[in-house]
Amino acid sequence: IYQKTFYKAPEGRAIIKTDIPASQIRFAAAAINEKMLIKAFNDGKDPHLITAMSIFGKEAEDITDEERQIGKAANFQMFYGVGVAELKKQLEEATGKLLTDNWIRQLIKAFLNSYPDFNKYQLTMKKLAKKGGQHGFLVETLSGKKMRVFEYTKGLNYPISGTEAEIMKIAVNSFSYECREQGLDAQIINFVHDSIVVECAIEDKEKAARLLKETTQQVLKQAIKVFTTEVDIETVTETPFQ
Repeated sequence: IYQKTFYKAPEGRAIIKTDIPASQIRFAAAAINEKMLIKAFNDGKDPHLITAMSIFGKEAEDITDEERQIGKAANFQMFYGVGVAELKKQLEEATGKLLTDNWIRQLIKAFLNSYPDFNKYQLTMKKLAKKGGQHGFLVETLSGKKMRVFEYTKGLNYPISGTEAEIMKIAVNSFSYECREQGLDAQIINFVHDSIVVECAIEDKEKAARLLKETTQQVLKQAIKVFTTEVDIETVTETPFQ
């Protein structure tokens, strides 16, 4: 959805957007309080590389691009509770190789051993789902907002996705408010997950980009106190006056 060909700025306008590196893994680490990932972010490490190192038992310099890709796919899938079949499908698509069920099981075991807080969390969700039965069970976001869910996977998903949605909605509102206060010709035209897409006048682009970065980072800092998140701003496209 963020391919540059999908956007065309009107004459005299620019389109910019936020980019939060490994955003979903960051929200997962904060929502679940996974200390190994929190340390990785505080140390400025690549979370996908860290996962690959744990899975394959190698040092960073020995991890191949394919192994890092497996670590990345495992991160995105495991935190949402996928099983052997779905993880196998995702990893086969990522690597272009046929993988055995036993290899996937070993990978899942290595992942859970690498992230003990997540392992404890997902076991708790399984127990709550079993105990709750048809009545469901309560889970909550980082801010404490509660929701009743009826499935184990929803129990894993909601705290992460809900935390992300809460934080980014505050960022959207903060940016829009500051644009009005500062008289900037800038409007949000799209908002999906961690990416806020803004159209602005070319003459306001630098100010709008700076404001978008500052407001988003400030909201993240207030919500997630266990590590700092750097927000990047990308110019998607711009069309000067003819």
